[in-house]
Amino acid sequence: LEIARIFLERAGGMAVDTTPDPREALRLIMSDRYDVIVSDYQMPEMDGITLLKRIRGAGSNVPFIIFTGRGREEVVIEALNSGADFYLQKGGDPKSQFFELANAIRQVAGRQRAEAEARRTGEMLHKAERLAHLGSWEFDHRTGELVWSEETYRIFGRDPRDGAPAYEEFLSMVHPEDRARVDATYSASINGGSSGYEIEHRIYRADTGEVRHVVERCEHTLDISGRPIRSIGMVHDVTDAKEAQERLKESEERVRAKLESILSPEGDIGNLELADIIDVPMIQSLLNDFHALTGISVAIIDTRGRVLINAGWQEICAKFHRVHPATLRNCIESDTHLSTGIAPGEAKIYRCKNNLWDVASPIVVGGRHIGNVFMGQFLLEEEKPDYEVFRMQARRHGFDEDAYTAALDAVPRLSRKTVDSAISFLREAAVFISRLSYANITLARSLAERDALVREREETANKLRRAQEIAHVGSWEFDHTTGRLTWSEEAARISGLSPGDHAADDYFELLHPEDRAAVRSLHSRSLNDGSGGYEIEHRIIRAGTGEVRYVIERGEHQRDESGRVVRTIGMVHDITDRKLAELEVMRRHEELQAAYEQLTAIEEELRSSFDDLGERERQLRESERRLAEIIEFLPDAAFVIDAEGRVITWNRAIERLTGVPKEEMLGRGDYAYAVPFYGEARPVLIDYVLKPDKALQNRYEILGREGDVLESETSLARPAGREAILRLRASPLYDLEGRRAGAIETIREVTEQRRVEMELRKTAEKMAGIFRAAPIGIGMTVNEIFTEANDRLCEILGYTRDDLIGRHVSLLFPGEDEYEAARREALARVENTGRFTFETVSRRGGRTDDLVFLEVSGTPLDLAEVSHGMALTVQDITERKAMEREIEYHARELAQQ
Repeated sequence: LEIARIFLERAGGMAVDTTPDPREALRLIMSDRYDVIVSDYQMPEMDGITLLKRIRGAGSNVPFIIFTGRGREEVVIEALNSGADFYLQKGGDPKSQFFELANAIRQVAGRQRAEAEARRTGEMLHKAERLAHLGSWEFDHRTGELVWSEETYRIFGRDPRDGAPAYEEFLSMVHPEDRARVDATYSASINGGSSGYEIEHRIYRADTGEVRHVVERCEHTLDISGRPIRSIGMVHDVTDAKEAQERLKESEERVRAKLESILSPEGDIGNLELADIIDVPMIQSLLNDFHALTGISVAIIDTRGRVLINAGWQEICAKFHRVHPATLRNCIESDTHLSTGIAPGEAKIYRCKNNLWDVASPIVVGGRHIGNVFMGQFLLEEEKPDYEVFRMQARRHGFDEDAYTAALDAVPRLSRKTVDSAISFLREAAVFISRLSYANITLARSLAERDALVREREETANKLRRAQEIAHVGSWEFDHTTGRLTWSEEAARISGLSPGDHAADDYFELLHPEDRAAVRSLHSRSLNDGSGGYEIEHRIIRAGTGEVRYVIERGEHQRDESGRVVRTIGMVHDITDRKLAELEVMRRHEELQAAYEQLTAIEEELRSSFDDLGERERQLRESERRLAEIIEFLPDAAFVIDAEGRVITWNRAIERLTGVPKEEMLGRGDYAYAVPFYGEARPVLIDYVLKPDKALQNRYEILGREGDVLESETSLARPAGREAILRLRASPLYDLEGRRAGAIETIREVTEQRRVEMELRKTAEKMAGIFRAAPIGIGMTVNEIFTEANDRLCEILGYTRDDLIGRHVSLLFPGEDEYEAARREALARVENTGRFTFETVSRRGGRTDDLVFLEVSGTPLDLAEVSHGMALTVQDITERKAMEREIEYHARELAQQ
């Protein structure tokens, strides 16, 4: 055992565990940590075949190799019938024997992984279709066979057991008003030799009879005469988007009606806030000038502590006090509580809770205190700052002490005279704002009402977008007044709880212990800091099964007038499969790369061994003996013929492949070695390398040539009477004088490998078809350069695919400044949430007179390194933006009447 482990780990690049106890082996195997099991036949308490039967009986399909000195035929047959993947007999040269074992391990492990990859790829395709409401189909025009995906059956409401419908039956499910148009579009694409078609129409679901809106896209594969031989298509259920457009239209009509109803010259201004009244750009400019002249920081803050305007804030506040949660609370409390009780037209100087001086003067409109003008973030010349106090603050809140004290040193020191002059300006500024004309207040009232209606419309649009985003993911709603938590069926499935109402603690109990504190903390902060919601990725332990699942949780808060959260609506998205698939794909790629490098090294070692055979005449016979042993124990089938075409070596692997023992083949000529493969005596590849002949070469497709070594592949052979695909490699052998003394041919069966490759190609073609036919723009970028784009993305951006590939993503923005700003925002969102979404304006095709409004979403392929790749989706929202501008224009006109 120990010798085998050492050889496999050093030469085979494998991690090997060993045990002489078959019961201990059974316990280790059932932990599902191993790629291949190698077992002896004869062991204490339990033989290898009994161990194999117990493993298979427990439901494990891990590849199993019997490696033993017992070579009786009945043992071999029983092992293979019990589910063994390979049987190797001990004996002969240990190095050749272990080479054969290592190769067998790689073959069965590679086959197992390839089959698992094909299954996982198919499952990922089905999941992608279900999440996107995107079904696919394929029609073979030669056989008339139509294949629907599971999602296509779901969209049409048809039972998969009934099979895909014939064309006339499909037309009967199309809405009567759309049926002729659908038939004409399909027929024209078939008869006109086009590459495909696209059409939007309605259908009746077979199970419910409801009307659904769908978009169909199809691509035809044509033969050389232009006739379609295969069609691959997709059907996209866009019913939700259609209904969302109708609801948005109704919302916009309500906004117009409400704007018309508020144009009354009288009314209570109690609902207006400071942000609704002041002219922010004008006052911002005024305060900027004041700061530029005096160097004093100024701001306007409402009574809730919201900073509406600021000019010249000091680094100690901008980078420290208003960043840390605790010191930010100090800022807000100072702005709202310490500044209360000041009479109109007066000012108050006070030390804020972060130990800097501030001055405040109230803004009073209609007898109501609605905000303050602040001057602050300074120290007085006549006082010496207590650096120890500020250092204690730095240590308490985790600030960099040196950077914090440097920021303190940059705080301006003002004389009492300067402060008094600034206070005079502050009082006048507050009075100026407080004495806004009644016309401005009325306008502010109208603007506030308009903003409320716009917010209502935006809220409606957001809910519609959320409804689309959380389709096929779990949704939930929490009433903070009653404490009732309501789950959707999908959320219940993800969590393992029953659908319906639950207490909040029911969900918190499901959180993974390592994530529970972070989720509770984020939830609590979002409730108390005035934010609109939260988003977090974490793990849960599923009720009932105990399995760990990865989820993304989002919540949006609804607050009452006091700012208290009354309701939270959210979603939970199960991303476990995606997470595990990403890790598994990376692991498999590394293993396959390592296996390839090892095989290359072994081939190089064998080739070097063959070259060394001719070094010295004295070593010839010893080399021939060693060569014969190597060939005998090669993992690949091999045979050698001499210069007269007689078989001089017929190894164990070729005996297993053909069923012909070496005793029946050694010494025979006249192409007898071809009979077990082709059923007749005829020249094969080994004869061509021994005596090159042009006519013989035409029988084979030469896949590779390295000097006089040839490689080919054939599917015509029938070893042991069964169909097989064989990889052939033939090379001449030379004597000391350089004359061809014979030739060797190795044969490797690659039937299963080619089958798996075919399955992977078919899956890749399907996924590529879906990508090209998607109804939204989809692109891939690496280092912010487009590396792939579908037709819809090219159509939106006004470029051909060849023009778009290789261009920088900055073409999505009107200018460099907008691009840099969006890039910083996107990177911040990716760091927080793993993805981003924003709106932008682009020049279609680079033309300045053709602008297009876009909604861009992106997800990095590698969160650890965003530059490695980004998946983008792009939607054209130009029409929606135009409608919004029209509403805003009419609202302004109504407000001025």
